[in-house]
Amino acid sequence: MNSTYLLLGALLVVTLALGAGFTQVQNTTDAVKQFLCNILPLVVFLAVIFAALLYGISQVLPSEQKARVGQFAGAALVTGVLAAIVYIIGPAILKQLFPPSKQSDLECQ
Repeated sequence: MNSTYLLLGALLVVTLALGAGFTQVQNTTDAVKQFLCNILPLVVFLAVIFAALLYGISQVLPSEQKARVGQFAGAALVTGVLAAIVYIIGPAILKQLFPPSKQSDLECQ
């Protein structure tokens, strides 16, 4: 088991045991959703731009360096696609796990 999940599970148990209860967990998930809504469009944009720059640079390099830089460009593009998927699906998953505390928290603005 990944140690990160153990740490998050322990943090959740301690938070609930200290009486913070569901409201604190709900506020935290609302904050995570807002973070996702604010930062992920920038990550998608920068990853796609970085991938395009790397691909363009790789076209003027010799074949061995071209392959290496092309792999980095592909990785940057995959990062952008995965960030876009998380941006689209992440708030909906959080909404299903913990209903929003306000009507305005349903979607990214």
